[in-house]
Amino acid sequence: IYTKNIFTNDNENDTVNILQNKMLFGVSSIYPYINFTVQESGFSIISFIKNYINKFGLHFRNIVKKSLGKFLSPISYSVAQGITIGDKSIIPKNINQYFIDAGISHILSISGLHISMVLYILFLALSFFPIDFYKRILISTVITVAIYPAITLFSVSIIRASIMAFCLLISYVFDKNRNSVNSLFLAALIILIIEPNSIREISFQFSFLATFGIILYYPIFDFYFLSKITKNINNYFLKNLIKKLIAFLFINLIALISILPLSVHHFSILNLTSIISNIFAVPLAFIILASSIITIIAFQIFSSLSIYPASTVEFFTNILINLSKKFSDIKFLKYQISCNLYLAIFITFIIMIIGLTIRIKMNEKSESDI
Repeated sequence: IYTKNIFTNDNENDTVNILQNKMLFGVSSIYPYINFTVQESGFSIISFIKNYINKFGLHFRNIVKKSLGKFLSPISYSVAQGITIGDKSIIPKNINQYFIDAGISHILSISGLHISMVLYILFLALSFFPIDFYKRILISTVITVAIYPAITLFSVSIIRASIMAFCLLISYVFDKNRNSVNSLFLAALIILIIEPNSIREISFQFSFLATFGIILYYPIFDFYFLSKITKNINNYFLKNLIKKLIAFLFINLIALISILPLSVHHFSILNLTSIISNIFAVPLAFIILASSIITIIAFQIFSSLSIYPASTVEFFTNILINLSKKFSDIKFLKYQISCNLYLAIFITFIIMIIGLTIRIKMNEKSESDI
């Protein structure tokens, strides 16, 4: 039951959005009414499937909310819920503004970042079982693509990320030597065939460019720098831990650089704070998401058991909130700047061409060494 008095909302569009976000298709009011209409529609197999999937998604969404809300304080719960299922409706306005000013509000909106996080969490969990690498990728991707979009009520960005993940899965399972760039462009082609106007949407542009930048630049970083950084570390566990941490930070950095020109074009602000804040915020979001998943699973097994992972969620959520406040107070790294579309596209093109050129030279060097 939705108890908030939405009828006092001055903006009618906000009221409609609230109802749509809550998946409410009917309203009951205690106020006197003049007209009351009930509309019935005929049976449709498409409507039946859609309603069944929505019901499935809402069922799991409510499980997530109940599991997280049991042992978390209200503010920590609101942020953890945003990171886990993308529901920002109960995050206090001042805290939401901290995240926006710090340039980390994207971690509260479900996107391809969250898909990759869930995939990685499941992949790590499956590593404890005697399953080979490619089967782990297959299982973790299928579970993520089958369940997570429904829990997020089929967010457009999640659907796009799921298509991309599925195309990359095909390249791993059926042709292990296939170029990831081909898979990315295949995913983009499928998305644009389904919805051509997606190319004009910010979420599509950012998710595509961030992924493209990572595909181009990560092998370069790995080839020239990452291996050399960890070369003198003899401890296998420590070496892998440092390697993964540095790789994670670089992936985050190159994703931000890849979308920076278009971000300046769309929002007319160069927020360099986000480059620094995301280095800390994304790993914290990953820990919160992983701990939230453990909390949800533990709650289904034995509710009292979930208090321990919930404490982890509480602890790291408070750190993330305080961090966002600290970074939001930094003013000297934010600049109002305008950039027209053609210049933004040109700079983005240069960034990608540089990466592509270095990759070609790197591949030639690797072949000559062989």
